[in-house]
Amino acid sequence: MMRLLSLFIFLFSLTLVHGQSCCERSSNNAFAMLGNDAEFVAGHGYNSEEPVLLKSGTNIKFKVAGDKPANGYLIPANGKTNKFLFVFHEWWGLNAHIKKESEKLFEALGEDVNVLAIDLYDGKTAVTAEKAGQLMQNAKEERIRAIIDGAFAYAEADAEVATIGWCFGGGWSLQASMQGKDNVEACVMYYGMPEKDPDRLAQIQAPVLGFFAEQDTWITHDLVDTFEDRMRALEKDIEIHWYDAVHAFANPSNKEYNEKFAAAAFVKSVAFISKHL
Repeated sequence: MMRLLSLFIFLFSLTLVHGQSCCERSSNNAFAMLGNDAEFVAGHGYNSEEPVLLKSGTNIKFKVAGDKPANGYLIPANGKTNKFLFVFHEWWGLNAHIKKESEKLFEALGEDVNVLAIDLYDGKTAVTAEKAGQLMQNAKEERIRAIIDGAFAYAEADAEVATIGWCFGGGWSLQASMQGKDNVEACVMYYGMPEKDPDRLAQIQAPVLGFFAEQDTWITHDLVDTFEDRMRALEKDIEIHWYDAVHAFANPSNKEYNEKFAAAAFVKSVAFISKHL
């Protein structure tokens, strides 16, 4: 009950600050405000054992219209292709764990898709939940949307794109699928904040695959069920899977990482992306 009250307060505060509801901007505003929730912050622990990268990727910069360049981690396909997978990091930032997940996805997709992990924090990362919460709250929606536009421009106009993300990035995977319109062929989101606004949901042209946690007290069944119902009412293609786990169960950078459930979701993600991309 206290968590629901906290989320209501965050939504109301956004209305006061912006003069409009978060859903008139995006539901990710509400999720970002959870960085103020002491229980949410305390529920995340960082796994400091960084993975070994295969060095198959390169840190790049790409143009953002009217603003400073953005950062990314690019793993180029073995041959020329217009297929891209955009990877959106969790609240820790674009760290070695996300780069490693990008490498795993690249290999699982047959190395014939360009994989671009997009940095939404402009080079900043965190190793404590407190710092991650600050980064998430301080990330400006206008800048993030400009970065996403820059990524689509980098991929070029004829690109076929799939999106995937976890936690904070799960919500942005969904938002990017709206933003990219008919360039997006598939969207995968892990326990990110669902969009509530039917007008925004109507913009989605790609099928959506979502993974959520039964024990998640923030991205709850009610929120996800409402999202699913509204998507189906709009005749959108959506597939939802639930796991008896806690929030962030599939993030290897989290101490609550559940290897078994993460592996199962990974297989479904790769099959889904391969089918549609």
